[in-house]
Amino acid sequence: MYNGLTIHYSIGIPLFGRHLWLTEIKHIQEGRSFVDEQRRGPYRFWYHYHALEGMADGRTRMIDAVTYQLPCGLLGRLVH
Repeated sequence: MYNGLTIHYSIGIPLFGRHLWLTEIKHIQEGRSFVDEQRRGPYRFWYHYHALEGMADGRTRMIDAVTYQLPCGLLGRLVH
């Protein structure tokens, strides 16, 4: 994984069909956190922060925070 890496997805959304989605990996803090941000896709805005936290038993916990906005204005807000 590296800053600027782009990932292409094809996702299915019930009632809305398949959509292409392009995200970019950004703001990598090695072993601590990274962001994937939508460049093209079904959302009006998508910013997904991932934090990695080492646990006492050797496992790793991933904590996600997603900031997003659905498309279609008022209709998108009603669907949400």
